[in-house]
Amino acid sequence: MTSYNVFVSLEELKGLCQKGAKAIAVFGSYVRAKDYVEGVSDLNVFALTRDKQLLLELASMGYSPVMLDEESLRQLCEAGDPLCYYVLYDSKVLCGSLPRVSFKLTDGTCRKLRGQAINSFCFAIESHFRSDELNSVRYAFKAIKLSVAYRVCRDKNRVLVSNDEAESSCKELNLAGCSEMKDLLMMMRLKLKLTTWALDRIAQALSNNLDLPVPTASDLMREYGDYVTKLAYDNGVWRVLLKDGKWDSFKK
Repeated sequence: MTSYNVFVSLEELKGLCQKGAKAIAVFGSYVRAKDYVEGVSDLNVFALTRDKQLLLELASMGYSPVMLDEESLRQLCEAGDPLCYYVLYDSKVLCGSLPRVSFKLTDGTCRKLRGQAINSFCFAIESHFRSDELNSVRYAFKAIKLSVAYRVCRDKNRVLVSNDEAESSCKELNLAGCSEMKDLLMMMRLKLKLTTWALDRIAQALSNNLDLPVPTASDLMREYGDYVTKLAYDNGVWRVLLKDGKWDSFKK
């Protein structure tokens, strides 16, 4: 999405408060100009409303918004869901106002970040096997950054948001993948291809940061060739969906 299109979209979003939304906000990298990569980064939208018609309107504008009412947001904050933190502290309110709620960091916060890191790596693998180069790089970057966020949550009891904070925390905690995270950000900006070897290094870094044996793209290629369509981690087991529609358990 170009800068002009983003501006037009934001102006359209502001009008939704006149249609019943109590608040409309954008959150994530867009509100951190240094972190936003035009044409690559998501434009995350939060809507405080119960009106399902607004959900349809946002979908027609090309968004997949997060839509919650006040009580649901309050419950998310009490449970320590990172989404609450992002909406409250890493957002720009376009219209209306957010309710007076507080984020509570819990063990669930760290578990959620770890799960998001794993899911992002699965998406990176799936994108790589279908030759979707842009998303392979994008999700690989998210996986590394979220693995750092998990360790910061676990070891420092806080939530990180910016790329600079992720880079400094990675070095401070002596984690794996610090240089790879920086390289991936450059690759996103330059629209460069992520090689299998580079994706293998991401898997190795995640294995270290998440205390989890993570399969590499090369592991999967040796076992299944180019038949991989989906990777999932469920109840301690890596599972692979093949092109014939069958799931197989993969042991690292």
